[in-house]
Amino acid sequence: MHNLPSPRAARDAIVVPVATLSQSVLTPLGIRSAVAELLRHLDERSRRIMHRRFGLDGSPPKTLQAIGTEENVTRERIRQIEHSVLCTLHASHGTSPAHHRQSSFPLVREALRVLLQTLGGVAREDVLLHLLQLKDTADHAALRFLLKTLPDVTNIRETEHSVRHYRQKGGLSPEPLLEHAKAVLRDVNHLLPDRAFLEEVRRRSALSVSEPALRSVLSISRELVRTPFGEWGLRGWAEATPRSVGDKAYVVLKRAQKPLHFTTITDSINTVKFDPRSAHAQTVHNELIRDDRFVLVGRGLYALREWGHTPGTVADVLERILLEQRQPLSRDELVERVLKERMVRRNTILLALQNRERFSRQTDGRYVLAAPAQEVGHAQNAGASRAQTQHSQDEGLRDSHGVPDGSSGHRSPAGPLAGTGAQSPSEGSPRVRS
Repeated sequence: MHNLPSPRAARDAIVVPVATLSQSVLTPLGIRSAVAELLRHLDERSRRIMHRRFGLDGSPPKTLQAIGTEENVTRERIRQIEHSVLCTLHASHGTSPAHHRQSSFPLVREALRVLLQTLGGVAREDVLLHLLQLKDTADHAALRFLLKTLPDVTNIRETEHSVRHYRQKGGLSPEPLLEHAKAVLRDVNHLLPDRAFLEEVRRRSALSVSEPALRSVLSISRELVRTPFGEWGLRGWAEATPRSVGDKAYVVLKRAQKPLHFTTITDSINTVKFDPRSAHAQTVHNELIRDDRFVLVGRGLYALREWGHTPGTVADVLERILLEQRQPLSRDELVERVLKERMVRRNTILLALQNRERFSRQTDGRYVLAAPAQEVGHAQNAGASRAQTQHSQDEGLRDSHGVPDGSSGHRSPAGPLAGTGAQSPSEGSPRVRS
């Protein structure tokens, strides 16, 4: 569970009113000062133990056993001292002990409570660090220590369904909201724009939840994903969490809605930062060639097959157009039709038409398929017709017996991102020249 990427897109979308942050108090300096004032009233050994236990000097927090060895006592004794200090701080919550009256500690602690309430009483630690702009390791430790002093705040360990986070007594119960959110996405079975998703979750939950609170609750889920493009999906959806180079290229092209050069696709993958790994142009190009979701439509330019593009060279496209039209076409008509599918120069198309083995120019200047190409085309059409007849028969068997004769009955899940297949050299190799 620890190797999953941090859902920064969900974290960065959380915004709270400036007044809520009480910026005059919840600053790095204010937080450090509050901790220093608090520790100043502890005895020397307790202060030393708290520094090491929480890493308040910026060093990594130490275990009970490590501190016990340094102090020449048992780990249990260190645990007792830590527990005693925290119980004392909990007991002073809401009161103004003499040594706190002139300190910033009560103000900082109250400001943290208000901030948690604004977030629905549910917040990831990195969300709080982001909102408070705490970047130094020692500041992270100070915030962690101050949160530990709040008696109504619990640090919840990570589970299979949620990341580690803080919960405040009296706050939202995140589980029902998260179940509603997952149900919304399962029902539509595709990515949802940010605003539409939030509104539908609110409607289904029938709760009047503020946007910061709702976003904070959603951000603790390990199963919900907010993409870098501001859309919500489920972890496991390739479009929501693309892991392979092919899936990332698919998302980039689908967002662009137009063919792109493989170097542009590479740059987009690295700019979006789906994960910490960098993409390399040659790796992306190889994947575009191999993966049958993509079609070469120009020199280094790729489009999605689902847009209606078919693989093949310019000559293959010309041949298919003539087969489909079943009538002679002029040079300009052919050029116009090819340019709708391929981003090549006009001369590239004219050069392909000069292939006498595949195309024949009639006396009126229009083009038809050469005799050998016509025979191949008729054979392909006949094969397609036979395949369609067999498919219809198989469907009839499915209707009568559940599965066709000889089939196991198992179907692989289909979809634009469900698996890839290798193209033949004529389909995938960059043979278009201009």
